[in-house]
Amino acid sequence: MIIYQYNLDTFISDFLARRDNFSREGLSLLFEFYDSIGEPVEFDPISMCCDWSEYSDPLEALGGLMSSEDVESLEAFYLTCTYEGSTPAEALEEVLGVSVLWDGENCFLVGV
Repeated sequence: MIIYQYNLDTFISDFLARRDNFSREGLSLLFEFYDSIGEPVEFDPISMCCDWSEYSDPLEALGGLMSSEDVESLEAFYLTCTYEGSTPAEALEEVLGVSVLWDGENCFLVGV
């Protein structure tokens, strides 16, 4: 078994050499998430692309992941959550019931 320990730069460059599903900001979020697990994680870009989707804003994520009938009520619920003090990522996580990673600006990764 060969184990290679990635840093952020090598993770991004190796990932982009195989797949282009995520921005550099999205890949930074993925790296931080997998690094925080504290155990070795297999570098599998295809699996990561199946497990996560990237969006530029929470409402785009709702539209991309939900049926058109559900989007309006979920948008209202999302807006209520953010109005009540939740971060955009927390509100999106509450609405969708999945893991959400957020860079604090315009990059949201949503677990599928």
